[in-house]
Amino acid sequence: MIRPTINGVENGQFVSLLKEGENLGDKYPATSALAWLGTWNNGFYRGQVIPSIDPVTAALQKLQIDMNKKSAEEYMPVPVNFEIFLMSTPAKNKLGGLNSSIMDDLVKVILSKEEPVAQWQKIVKGYDAKGVQDVIKEVNEEAVKRGIE
Repeated sequence: MIRPTINGVENGQFVSLLKEGENLGDKYPATSALAWLGTWNNGFYRGQVIPSIDPVTAALQKLQIDMNKKSAEEYMPVPVNFEIFLMSTPAKNKLGGLNSSIMDDLVKVILSKEEPVAQWQKIVKGYDAKGVQDVIKEVNEEAVKRGIE
């Protein structure tokens, strides 16, 4: 039988609150569903294990692992030029945190019932009104000055 200890520490040593041969899923069955919310089973995200003891959840996790592996094999990430990405210029600095707005706008387009191309073109016009084209021009000019391609 497990003797409960304060914070899993006994006589100054960390101790497991699990019985010999018992796993977290045995002791706390809800963890098979909650593992998605926490950082438990982080090996899953590297495609190494299927953490769930629930067969339906395990099947979904296996599908996700297989899709992640397929994506890793078939797709090439877009290269990022960090010299440009992290470059600071007055117009770019003034524009501020547009990146979060872009993600919000993408979600709005995806969830909207409107025609997506027309909706996105309207969003881009809004970005242009905020000075995005000026930022692009300024960053390109600065890149040329610094010899960045």
